[in-house]
Amino acid sequence: MKKIYIDGVWGLGKSILCKRIAERQSFTYIDEPVFPIKISKVNFDDEIIDKWYLNAHLGNAMLADEIPNDVVLERSMVSTLVYQEHYQKNIENRQSFIERYLKLNFHSIFILLDFDYPDFLAVKDQFRDYRKPLINGHLGLIKEYEKRFSGIMASSFPNLKYYKIKTLDQSGYIDTEVIYKNIVSFL
Repeated sequence: MKKIYIDGVWGLGKSILCKRIAERQSFTYIDEPVFPIKISKVNFDDEIIDKWYLNAHLGNAMLADEIPNDVVLERSMVSTLVYQEHYQKNIENRQSFIERYLKLNFHSIFILLDFDYPDFLAVKDQFRDYRKPLINGHLGLIKEYEKRFSGIMASSFPNLKYYKIKTLDQSGYIDTEVIYKNIVSFL
């Protein structure tokens, strides 16, 4: 059974690519974890939310192991670790989460969707939904994402396969079909 994670910042096409892989390659698609309560309406401690995401990623990895066919997952625990590292969050038992996740993903493939032009994400008119303010509020994280992702993969998950695929450059988004074919070549 193959387990593939598609990772990257907001707006790079993770959902589209995961769904295309699921449809064309007969993979089961597991969506990214979404915190169940609107954070703006309830005052949660950040650590509760951060631990919830770590546990949710563990849960998705365990669910993927129970599915009898190949699985593509949108986002991995690495994305949560990137976020926590960027905002200098010190999560209790972080190493325990990493070790458990590593055991569940020893033969998984991680694909990082990458870009050359981060300002494009923040100004493109197509982001009329929740992503535009989200992207604008996290430009520092977005610009450091690839570097931090690579660092976490090297330090915490050194034996796992990981590939970068560019989905956005100065001319705009790269054709989704081209990106899909690149991903399939890693399978």
